[in-house]
Amino acid sequence: RVLLGLGEGVAFPAVHSLIARHVPSDQQSTAVGITTAASYLGAAGAFLVTPLVIRTGGTKILAGLRDLMPLLQRREVIAICVAQYTQSWGLYGLINWLPTFFSDVYGVTLEEVGGFTFVPYVVQGTVGVAAGVLADKLVKDSGDRRRVRVMLQVLGMLGPGVCLIVAASPGMESQPDAARNIITAGLGLSALSLGGNTSATIAGFLSVPVTGLLLDWTNSWFLVFGITAAHYFLGAIIYQAWAGGEVLPEDGKIAYELQ
Repeated sequence: RVLLGLGEGVAFPAVHSLIARHVPSDQQSTAVGITTAASYLGAAGAFLVTPLVIRTGGTKILAGLRDLMPLLQRREVIAICVAQYTQSWGLYGLINWLPTFFSDVYGVTLEEVGGFTFVPYVVQGTVGVAAGVLADKLVKDSGDRRRVRVMLQVLGMLGPGVCLIVAASPGMESQPDAARNIITAGLGLSALSLGGNTSATIAGFLSVPVTGLLLDWTNSWFLVFGITAAHYFLGAIIYQAWAGGEVLPEDGKIAYELQ
């Protein structure tokens, strides 16, 4: 799994390099939207197909889907889906548009952009590993799984939202290094809530082309980052209100049947 992630990690930078070199500038937003949306569509399809492959036999598949529906109606599960959707709107959007942001706003060249986008994701990966260890320790020490989940998830969404608004504010236009540091802090905080499901994939599928359209229509990075921040804030509110900390009865039934 780690090797797979390392292999996939070069995909987005390579795609952006190819687009920057070979696609006309007035068509690059469309190219980015199409290629990235296609990758998320493939991931979404994998989420749908994989359970069918695992659970062989038509009757078992139908029974599993019936058992899954009550679980999907629980507010604790809805909270996870909403949080993953809203958090991943920012995550995938930034992965794809951060180089363009630094180029448009601060005039960073293609050769320089690596220095502005490399560090934030190194910090995010490091914090993500540390956050997992920290969460396990906090749960073990406190015994309150819900409290730990809510604390890390909410911090991992409110923090990036605030950082993005500050980074895209008019007063930052002449301070590229400060903007990079603020975005680095935001991505680091977002790693406190790392995870993924179908909702996260849908967010990735939508956020990239929608961001491109917004930029084409308004040329406003403050609007783009503001919408992303609104996603973060909404997700934090819903997760804080509905998140759970115990195994749900419906979840236990499905887990037992899959064994």
